[in-house]
Amino acid sequence: MHKLILDGETLDLTSLIWATFDETVKVEVAEKAWYNLQRSYENLKRSVNKGTQIYGVTTGVGANESITLKESERLNFQEKIIKSHSVGVGSNVPKDIVRATLILKINSLIKGYSGVRKEVVEYLTAFLNSHMYPTIPEKGSLGASGDLAPLSHMALPIVGLGQVMYDEQLIEGAEALKILGLKPLRLELKDGLALNNGLQYSLALAAFNIDESLFLLDEAIKAFVLSLEAILGFGEAFRSEVAKVRNIPGMQYVNSRIWEYIKGSKLIDTGVGHKQDPYSWRTFTQVAGTVYDNLQYVRATIERLLNSVTDNPLVFTDGVVSAGNFHGEDLALAMDFLALNIVSLGTISERRVFALLSTHMNRGLPPFLANKPGDNGLMMIQYTDVYLVTENRQLATPVVGHSIPTSADQEDYVSLSALSGLKVRNMLQNLYKIIAIEYITAAQAIDFRGREDLGEGSRKIYEEVRRVVPFVEEDCVLYKYIEEMATHLRNKYREYAVQRGRC
Repeated sequence: MHKLILDGETLDLTSLIWATFDETVKVEVAEKAWYNLQRSYENLKRSVNKGTQIYGVTTGVGANESITLKESERLNFQEKIIKSHSVGVGSNVPKDIVRATLILKINSLIKGYSGVRKEVVEYLTAFLNSHMYPTIPEKGSLGASGDLAPLSHMALPIVGLGQVMYDEQLIEGAEALKILGLKPLRLELKDGLALNNGLQYSLALAAFNIDESLFLLDEAIKAFVLSLEAILGFGEAFRSEVAKVRNIPGMQYVNSRIWEYIKGSKLIDTGVGHKQDPYSWRTFTQVAGTVYDNLQYVRATIERLLNSVTDNPLVFTDGVVSAGNFHGEDLALAMDFLALNIVSLGTISERRVFALLSTHMNRGLPPFLANKPGDNGLMMIQYTDVYLVTENRQLATPVVGHSIPTSADQEDYVSLSALSGLKVRNMLQNLYKIIAIEYITAAQAIDFRGREDLGEGSRKIYEEVRRVVPFVEEDCVLYKYIEEMATHLRNKYREYAVQRGRC
């Protein structure tokens, strides 16, 4: 059995994704973190006993902050917060996102600034390690005050409400507690507010988005290499000196990968009658190299947030502070930025597909790469490509700045970080198919050129594609090939993420 030890300080992206995909991983809390948790709770209790007015503990929340709660009213108030904020709608998010959200919530609470009791973390850990995943509707979070709706749904089963996905079946939260041998947890002091305040849902979405984007960038480079050889492209544009004088750090990475794959190729630099390639080939490393650098920036942003505290108020040794760490502007901006990079990768890929199918650009290949004269070949595959690219352009419209005030203007500027994360998630599903289409098209073109002339690395790429989809001999139903290639890439990412984490 593998273990992930959480301490609130050292969680990284690789470990999070690994522990999310690999359900054999048991999540435990470091001993020091239990001490931090208890210290925080004692500090909060001390402030309450002194008669200090504390937002969400001795007062109402949101626009009700000015209402002081009687001591008798505090007994049920934390559970009321969870109930009243469970307003999510839409499809339930996949268990991977739920599992990551639980891990991130535990990691944040044990840093010792949220004032929760040990029992809260123990319940969350019990659900996680028993593969009981609370149902969380995907829509409803504004990213300030954190992910209120999704995290409230996450917390419902702890108090015996809501539903849980267990062994591929939906069961009631109360039933889940019975299976675990637990009773509904009575939430006290700040337990409820600490559970549903925070950005763990937005952060889970963002973590997957950036990790998959890094994987898909590498797949985009591989698809490009096949297209480069299929078009009888020129290699000089990818010399290291070109990247050096352009001063885009990521270009060096992309160039080195290209040369690694095309080494020994008998197709490169054989385009008789041509001196240079169209932009979608010749400027690929300028585009992909910039995307590479941008993804490193987004990854660094996400990694910093994995060990952050994003609820409110915060409990320090010298008192309780109301602040705005729950605001997801950093996440929303990072996802909006990521979306633009996804558009670039998809758009330039579609242009290469178009060129390979078009006789005025494909340097002697048959129309639409049809094996028989008069057949439609892969003509229609580009139509789907255009749809996917266009949809991604539309989805890339920035979410940041679309704030609408809530809670009687108390929450007058929200980040919409979860919405930004969800749109990128949808864009990535399109990008899987866009890259799949380029793979299918380039492999078809290579079969006309002669696969025996491929480079050492690109031959392996070609063979991987051919293990999934065959050469199109004659007009046939093509949609299944797109789906099969995209599914192969998704499964490949999952296997890669698990193996990377275990190493």
